[in-house]
Amino acid sequence: DQDQRHRFVANVVYDLPFGTGRSYLSNTWAPLRKAVEGWTVGTIVTYQTGTPWYVTSGRSTFNQFNSGNNSAQLGSMTFEQFRSQLGVFRTPVGVFFIDPRNLDITTNSSGDLTSARLKPGIFVQPDVGTFGNFPMNSLFGPNFTQTDFSLAKRTYFSERGNVEFRMTVFNIFNHANFNINTNNFQFDATTFGRVTATTGNERQISFNLGVNW
Repeated sequence: DQDQRHRFVANVVYDLPFGTGRSYLSNTWAPLRKAVEGWTVGTIVTYQTGTPWYVTSGRSTFNQFNSGNNSAQLGSMTFEQFRSQLGVFRTPVGVFFIDPRNLDITTNSSGDLTSARLKPGIFVQPDVGTFGNFPMNSLFGPNFTQTDFSLAKRTYFSERGNVEFRMTVFNIFNHANFNINTNNFQFDATTFGRVTATTGNERQISFNLGVNW
């Protein structure tokens, strides 16, 4: 369940080349030199594929096997056909991880979505005494991407002492990473195919001021 096929993390830190002992403005007017020296920028870029999932039946049909884990039974669609319908689909009534044309969607008088159900026949319940044949952990959820950023400045007031200002921004682009929250197709599930949750955090900014010696 925790298989993660691909994960890439890049960590970059760069000291800006200004001020004392640097390539630029090393011997300039002291107040200006103090203002431009000691700056460091950094970033961490993370990209990873989603974790495995599969469509469950929501029913126990074999020896009280956990109903939350029992695979669905393929119906009018093959596995490959179903997989080709997956993605991120943004619509006026919400975001879906399956093409909404495969869903029966209902809305209220205000146009707000009230339920989303998989069209009948695409999957069926496994027969009594059998497991479903939808391959377990055969699909992967949406990818996760995040870029963090930091900006810091150290201003020396002695040979060893300095004041450090630091700004850290997590998820600087405020990128939403969607999460598949319902993989149960059973007839009483009204949120199948919908994306109603995200993983990770929204943009967060913190400021720190400290003294090092």
